[in-house]
Amino acid sequence: FDEISANIIKYASERGLITPYVEKIIKFIKNKLQKNDNSVKVKIQVMNTVLVQVNGEEIKWKTKKARELFMIYIFKSSQGIDRSKIFSLLWGEYIYESAINNLKTTNNIIRNTLSKYKIVYKLGYKNGKYFLSLANCEFDYVKYHKYIERFNAENILSEKITLMLDIIDMYGDG
Repeated sequence: FDEISANIIKYASERGLITPYVEKIIKFIKNKLQKNDNSVKVKIQVMNTVLVQVNGEEIKWKTKKARELFMIYIFKSSQGIDRSKIFSLLWGEYIYESAINNLKTTNNIIRNTLSKYKIVYKLGYKNGKYFLSLANCEFDYVKYHKYIERFNAENILSEKITLMLDIIDMYGDG
């Protein structure tokens, strides 16, 4: 949905104002967008095992650093990540010029990889921070935290049990 709606939902979410009614609206909007979205389905799994798949096929990364930076972007999604933090995480021992060149190269590898798999994405830089957003993405870490938020907000024991079973089902034996 548009940026204004996204900001309103983000504001409500950050302040714990998401009610079951608002969750239904969010789900409705996402379902409507997915029906109009011809982008491929991206599935990111970090709990139990780290896996990035597109329509069931695992993404093959050209370099380990590209995969690492992609995962950093995914975890930092909406808040973004400062360029200097990326340098310290991935190229702490490098001089600044080398770190900049490595970051630019690695960002290009990420862009090329996402394009190769026909993933709709936006990789941007604003106010000293990098942001990556993916269309049609399912991230188990986010899904898990949404279940936990719903579980903590729920007062009915039977609903808590249902949510707990859903969480367990997400990971099977893991």
